Amino acid sequence: MPSKCYNLVELGILEKLPMTFGRYTLTQRLAMGGMAELFLAESTGAHGFAKTVVIKRILPHLAADDEFTKMFIAEAKITARLDHPKIAQTFDLGKEKGQLFIAMEYIDGIDVLAMLRECNHRRVRVPAELSVYILHEVLDALDFAHKQFGDDGKCLGIVHRDISPSNVLLSTRGDVKLVDFGIAHAAHEGKSNSGALKGKYGYMSPEQVLGKEIDPRSDLFSCGVLLAEMLTGRRLFTAPNDLDVLMKVRDVNLERLETYGQHIDLELKKLVLKALDKKPENRYADAADFRDHLDEWLFKNRHRIGTRNISEVVGALYKDAQETRQQKMSGMDSKVEIISVPEKSVSKDLRKKRDSAFKQPSNEPSKEIEITGLPEQNPVVLDKSCSATLSLSEENLEAELGLVDDSETPNNKRLKPSLEASGDESPTSKSQLLHEPQDDEEDTAQYNSEDFLVLEESDVTVQPHGASPKRLPTAEEIAKLPTPEPALPPTPTFKPVLEGDLKEEPAVAVLFKLTEQKATGMLNVSIGGIQKSIYFKNGFPVFVTSNIASELFGSFLVREGELSSGELDMCLAMMPHFGGKLGEALVGLELMKPLDVFRYLTKQVRAKLMDVCTWTSGKYAWFEEVKSPEDSFNLNLDPFEVYGAAVKDMKVEPLTRWFKRNSAKKIKGSTSSKVVPELFQFGPLLGDTRLNLSNDVSFAETMTKYGAHQKLERLQCFYLLANTGLIELH
Repeated sequence: MPSKCYNLVELGILEKLPMTFGRYTLTQRLAMGGMAELFLAESTGAHGFAKTVVIKRILPHLAADDEFTKMFIAEAKITARLDHPKIAQTFDLGKEKGQLFIAMEYIDGIDVLAMLRECNHRRVRVPAELSVYILHEVLDALDFAHKQFGDDGKCLGIVHRDISPSNVLLSTRGDVKLVDFGIAHAAHEGKSNSGALKGKYGYMSPEQVLGKEIDPRSDLFSCGVLLAEMLTGRRLFTAPNDLDVLMKVRDVNLERLETYGQHIDLELKKLVLKALDKKPENRYADAADFRDHLDEWLFKNRHRIGTRNISEVVGALYKDAQETRQQKMSGMDSKVEIISVPEKSVSKDLRKKRDSAFKQPSNEPSKEIEITGLPEQNPVVLDKSCSATLSLSEENLEAELGLVDDSETPNNKRLKPSLEASGDESPTSKSQLLHEPQDDEEDTAQYNSEDFLVLEESDVTVQPHGASPKRLPTAEEIAKLPTPEPALPPTPTFKPVLEGDLKEEPAVAVLFKLTEQKATGMLNVSIGGIQKSIYFKNGFPVFVTSNIASELFGSFLVREGELSSGELDMCLAMMPHFGGKLGEALVGLELMKPLDVFRYLTKQVRAKLMDVCTWTSGKYAWFEEVKSPEDSFNLNLDPFEVYGAAVKDMKVEPLTRWFKRNSAKKIKGSTSSKVVPELFQFGPLLGDTRLNLSNDVSFAETMTKYGAHQKLERLQCFYLLANTGLIELH
């Protein structure tokens, strides 16, 4: 039976506009996301006073959620403080009909995402000087936000955390405005768990992806991504699924910048790369520093860009951008199928009609109700129990997943704004904005408009190519599934290059040696029936396998309280529909957010590596040039930090055994190791222990200098120093 179409207004999910909302009149729905919806509205007063504003209203099903409510109020409080010409202003925070709302400044224009999309449609390139100017203005706004002080005189530590093309608006007047502090974080207010899991994955910083503490330099990384995308006309971090996108961000994989950014001025590219440095301390000192470097580049290259240039570009693209948005809102480009529309969202009469139309045996999956008339931005997720999937043809799906071969795309044109260059170039009209590239212009990048689509967050699940589970398994089917067993890759048939006893050479010493030698291959360690394999690439441990059932990822998630055992069983049953990968099944079945899966994978694999670091008995064998399994989760951890953290967690028993074996040996400093104690991030005690050694004094005698309360920490220090070559026991 074909699915019946309802209009969202007909279902009672969306109100009919215009409508009165307190002292405002909502005239047009602009967008709807996972947390709130945006309306164009009129504020009226006495003597014919009228002002156009934007109303941001929390979604009805989130109105009772304390965490979302706190985030919403925090956004209003933060933006109310940010009185700056390059930040969209907040006028009002209120509550009407039980729904919180914010009244904000209306910017008539387009966002950078729309600019990039329309330029791609026209096969034109945004000029470098215009891209630089736009980011220059964003950085000016960020510098103001980052340096805001509270009433107590202390810096608020505001971090935007969601810098992306859709949050930078270009007005018809030529203004550049930063918007949406919805997940902004002020240091003194504490961290928002929900906020930590939001943000557009391709615009996060590596430290944000890994769940580490962030500061304003995280926003600078996102600005680097934004600038790279404006310069290339391509997404910087894109992959078939969210987990792979997160991995590319974590690794700062800049292959696309190298491929599509060959035309970028070398000095400008250096500025971009500095912002995109993986380590926050290697980026610009602050937003003002980045802004000033861009200002200097504009000056050195005699580019005079201003509001007139922005206005002309917006004017040239405005009509098409508005038409595209209207098409999206009317559902002309795509339809979204809403499975299990929440009962509370459907009127009683319509519910009866729907139930009679789709009545079927209880053991069959429910039919799908196809909803039309969605707004432009992220399609709405009506309820946590309501799963939304994008209806795409196979060709469009491949385009969305970045699988389209665009090698035959026509050559690009370049969008050139008028330059105010000391009178030697006349102003350019809108009709002259587009022109063919000159013969001496490099034009290596090809454009694919599908690289810039509306879907930027995980509010909508796009099923992996070829994966279309028709129904969930029954309890009986799940019960028949075999218990998952950990599987180690086969041991190589050739002899190991090195092998030995971990009692003589502890695991952390073996691991450190491989890191120091920048080795590539596989290290097998075993004790009793336990076996683990650690894969190295250029000295970095990239993956760990184990034959311990409790170390399977699913079991780890159950122990951490992220999954119930029943949910895990269902995921295991559905894994064949998701390429046999548990992570993708968890995301596809909406049991976990991609960012959660990514962080728990990192945490779990790191824990397996740290466990090996503490081994002081067993056997090891090293096989050179053995590659990690193709579907492995690349650790990409700092090995020195991991070794230090593992030793710091060691208990007294293995350390005492190691001490007894070495107590009669004498200690002396060593210069053989090229590393410094600070690399292990162990703390000042490690360096202090090394500096205050008495040469040719036995280990046992040295330990008598320390009180009982210090013995464990000092033993940990000596263990790490001795097994990394920073001291010698002889």
